[in-house]
Amino acid sequence: MGPRYLILDISHARATENHLNGSLATYNLKFTDLLTMTVEALTNLEDYYTNDEKVTDYGLMYRCLNQYNDRHRKEYTFEDIHDICTIALRIYKTIYPAIGTFFQQYTFSRLIVSQCLGDDLYVECC
Repeated sequence: MGPRYLILDISHARATENHLNGSLATYNLKFTDLLTMTVEALTNLEDYYTNDEKVTDYGLMYRCLNQYNDRHRKEYTFEDIHDICTIALRIYKTIYPAIGTFFQQYTFSRLIVSQCLGDDLYVECC
């Protein structure tokens, strides 16, 4: 049995993509909220393989943001969601190597963000 939690260092993502925080303020969205949605949407392996259609990271992120938009009564336009997806995928690209390395050692079906403390993102492995 593998570890129950993975701790991701998000300092690089926060530092290299820090200018995006201003963009996220435009959408009334926090960096940690977007990071949580991104990790949970893009590491849920069931979503990748449940449909016969080809699923992309962008498609999963788009679906996640559409649901977030509906649940939180945000009034994002399609263009807003596209912009946020683009930001999310750029952030995800900086933390994906750590997730990929972890997955090679300990398989999981999805990651659920537990909390973010400073530059550490604690995720539960399911």
